[in-house]
Amino acid sequence: MELNGEAEVETFTHIVIRPTSFQQHRPYTVAVGRMKEGVKVLAWMTGFKLSEVKIGMKVKLVPKVADDGNPTYEFTPP
Repeated sequence: MELNGEAEVETFTHIVIRPTSFQQHRPYTVAVGRMKEGVKVLAWMTGFKLSEVKIGMKVKLVPKVADDGNPTYEFTPP
């Protein structure tokens, strides 16, 4: 299924106590977004201050390649 990237945040959490494998990262926020096509996606929130993140806000899903070469996804401002 091809996704156009438009999503709405359904829930989110800010991770302060990180798993051992993520200790090199600063605290981060992840969200579940409902895509325009109806599917839900879990992705990191980037380009937002924590105080800006709200349920119902519009975001854009962007594919990325992590530093370790693995594919990942981020929600960014639309």
